Amino acid sequence: WGPCIDERGRVAAEAGADALVSIHADGADAAAHGFHVIRPGAVAGYTDGIVAPAAALATEVHDALVAAG
Repeated sequence: WGPCIDERGRVAAEAGADALVSIHADGADAAAHGFHVIRPGAVAGYTDGIVAPAAALATEVHDALVAAG
């Protein structure tokens, strides 16, 4: 349990972090499996500088999780 994503984002920004990765263990049926990676989309004037690097990081995280099984 932790603070809301907006608060985590502020903490990361104040710390000068290059990225914020939030990992959740959401509940699901015991037979369910898999994961998803959420990244920011293009919002003119808001996410202009982060869309491309966030997409690259999301791909790296996804591929690493798949490779780890």
